[in-house]
Amino acid sequence: GGNVAPIKETKQKETHVAGYEEFCKLAKDNNVPPAEITKYIAAEFKKPRLAMLDAFEMVAALDWLKKLIEQQGAQ
Repeated sequence: GGNVAPIKETKQKETHVAGYEEFCKLAKDNNVPPAEITKYIAAEFKKPRLAMLDAFEMVAALDWLKKLIEQQGAQ
């Protein structure tokens, strides 16, 4: 019936691993260029985008992002 789409949409939202929302917020709040993030994800995890990382990789990515922001602040 007509209620198939909303269920699918909810499931998709849940596929984001822990840390994903935090990563996006941190990146946005600190004006980290998306290209910089994409470059890192590709080099480090061989994946085309942030959303494809698993929970373990997301921890590493968050760690990298926080260091990057610290460096930006130090400049």
